[in-house]
Amino acid sequence: MIKAVVFDFDGTLVDSNQLKQDIFFEIVKCHPLGHQIMEKILNSGFSDRYTIIKEYSYLQKNFKVSYRKLISDYNKLSTNEVSNAREIFGASRLLNKLKKQKIDTYLSSATPRYWLLKIIANRKWDGFFKQIYGFPQNKTASLKKIKCHYKPFKIIVIGDGNDDEESARNLNCTFFKINGRGSKKNSLNSPELQKIIFS
Repeated sequence: MIKAVVFDFDGTLVDSNQLKQDIFFEIVKCHPLGHQIMEKILNSGFSDRYTIIKEYSYLQKNFKVSYRKLISDYNKLSTNEVSNAREIFGASRLLNKLKKQKIDTYLSSATPRYWLLKIIANRKWDGFFKQIYGFPQNKTASLKKIKCHYKPFKIIVIGDGNDDEESARNLNCTFFKINGRGSKKNSLNSPELQKIIFS
């Protein structure tokens, strides 16, 4: 039986990937060419909110756009929206089952840890996780800390992103890729996942 389950957050436990992207456009909707500039930045591969908004502020420097105000607006809006976002089907059920079976559960996310803790508390999920990791620590570094307490084959990483898969592969842990809106085969309720964890 698996001894530790490491969850990604956005797109794995909560349906929030698109929601968080939409907020980038929301905070710049009143700026000249705001939507076009933000779209270009998001399509350039920037990943974290701080880098995205810093780049946007630089490109809009002629209009004296405030980086601090934008990041503050994004943090507040995203925390509120994600706190109330729809959970991925089966998330609460699986978390409760893991707790009942006394299997250690961790959260490893690219969301800044300060705001992630607030979201988890708002959703009343803080009792499920042994530890919560977030930005600026990357997922491989977080998994290294978790791995200190278990043999690699006793850990499963569950996520929807390449960084989740990469962290598991780098440290020889089992990885299960989910698609929150996909088939039962790739869901938190899939028989395959249940078998891996509880057999």
